[in-house]
Amino acid sequence: MLFRSGTDLAIVAYLVRELLTTGGCDERYLSDHVHERDLEVLRAAVDEWTAEQASEVTGCDVRDLHDLIDKAKAEPRKLSIAHGGTDFEILPITEYGARK
Repeated sequence: MLFRSGTDLAIVAYLVRELLTTGGCDERYLSDHVHERDLEVLRAAVDEWTAEQASEVTGCDVRDLHDLIDKAKAEPRKLSIAHGGTDFEILPITEYGARK
């Protein structure tokens, strides 16, 4: 999936919104490790990032964004990352954040 340079956070916001609103999160983990107030702040911050909004900002097709969320739910601990549009890595989400 190709997207406009500098708009990757719009995709992340869309993913977070969808996972929080459609039950794609590990609710037990969230309740054990995240304060409810912080979770509500996060929900409010990503609330506007529907597939349509993310599509408008990123240039991605809405269907591709829906496919992305389906893949994220199918393999919840993995994330595909493209560097320079040519090579891909599959990393656990937590590992990706640590490598940045």
